[in-house]
Amino acid sequence: MAESGTPSLQPRPDMDVLTFNTDRHAATDRADSWQQFICNMIHNVSVNRLSPADFSAEISARRQGDVSCAAFTSKPHDLAGRGERASDAGGAGYLLSWQLEGKAYITQGDTRIVLHPGELAVIDGRLPMHISFPDNVSRIVAKLPVHSIESRLPNIRRSHAFALRPSGPFSDVLLSYLKELSSGTQDLTSDDINLLSDNICNLLKITSRQGGVGGGASRDLQREAVLNYIRRRASDPALSLDVAAGQLNMSTRLVQKLLHETQTSFTTELNRERLALAAQLLSVQRNAAVSEVAYGAGFNDVSHFNHLFKRHHGMTPTEFRAAA
Repeated sequence: MAESGTPSLQPRPDMDVLTFNTDRHAATDRADSWQQFICNMIHNVSVNRLSPADFSAEISARRQGDVSCAAFTSKPHDLAGRGERASDAGGAGYLLSWQLEGKAYITQGDTRIVLHPGELAVIDGRLPMHISFPDNVSRIVAKLPVHSIESRLPNIRRSHAFALRPSGPFSDVLLSYLKELSSGTQDLTSDDINLLSDNICNLLKITSRQGGVGGGASRDLQREAVLNYIRRRASDPALSLDVAAGQLNMSTRLVQKLLHETQTSFTTELNRERLALAAQLLSVQRNAAVSEVAYGAGFNDVSHFNHLFKRHHGMTPTEFRAAA
């Protein structure tokens, strides 16, 4: 393991993990040194909205040619990227961001993504972007070659960015590869890193297809991605068509059309999931007030909840609980 604020990035027979910690720098130098390390190892950015007095961050990273990967934790700040070209140091590429803790608000053109813990985003590093971390954050970011991503996810040439919540054994392997590449203890040669990069791109293709976004997904897969998102977030009272479309990197019109093709709508599916969750809560939380159940299932109006519940189940929530 090597440590440096301005690491040498020349190819070596084995690629060590380079680490950096702002606590080893004067408070007035932390923003500049943090920015310099990110620019050297990952992507050309400017760092904004941080407090020099108490800002702290720690990062570990590897880089070989146009492949790099970093794991970092930090206090709140913003990053702004102007977009990279192939002639820039490290070359242009796509950024794969896996959120571990905290949220990331990503804006690129008309695309807006709110990345929650356990979710990943793929972003075209050749285009300007802005990323905000309003709270303490932990994430892994890999920069991968353009051709490696676009050959496996051809639709990204049009969308330039997408986000999803990976799940299943392939996503576990993908995360383990990213962790090893960014902060593992194994010495890796240039060939090792290129092979890991290819495997990461292959796993990303599989997880994107399973998530129904990104990689040339069929309409059925896109529709399933919408329904899966509604199921996962139904209890969030702030969930809306606009929020779901933004998270899935789809237009609201496309989401509506996908659901209309099967004679349903976003509101219908959202209410269906919330009512199913409410029925489960009524059966399990026997002592909870009906209002608590309504709010816990994502409703913010108890009267509306009671009306929908009786229409759907043929009885009031209290009657349903008594019969359960």
